[in-house]
Amino acid sequence: MASAPTVGPADVESACSRLIIDFATHIDAMDYPRVLGLFAEDATLERVGVVLRGLGEIRDFLEKRPARAVTRHLCTNIRVQPRGDDRADGSCCVHFFQSPNEEERPLPLQVAASAVVEYLVGFVRQHGEWRIQDFRIRPVFQI
Repeated sequence: MASAPTVGPADVESACSRLIIDFATHIDAMDYPRVLGLFAEDATLERVGVVLRGLGEIRDFLEKRPARAVTRHLCTNIRVQPRGDDRADGSCCVHFFQSPNEEERPLPLQVAASAVVEYLVGFVRQHGEWRIQDFRIRPVFQI
């Protein structure tokens, strides 16, 4: 009988970093089913002091986002630290841009709201797949 493949720290870092990148990519594309697919069933998302618990509350928040807004989340300095076989912690700096775009054309950068936030993320491996367990968005700079 073959043994299960060993998962090393680099594999954990890669999988969890990918979750952060996918979160930013899917939320910018307003692909909310794919955003939700990144989270564990009992995940929490904390944003501006409000804690959303479970996929239902996270889904409600996503569905209330403005339909005509354009956002971009530029992620950098992603760090992931494995914490045993099924847990990891991560962080990331994000430069965030948001603007209404009623005309569906490129906008001058001057009209976009801008902020720098930090993602603090707890990851869990369930059924062999890494998922986001706890996701905190902490403001650092706002214009």
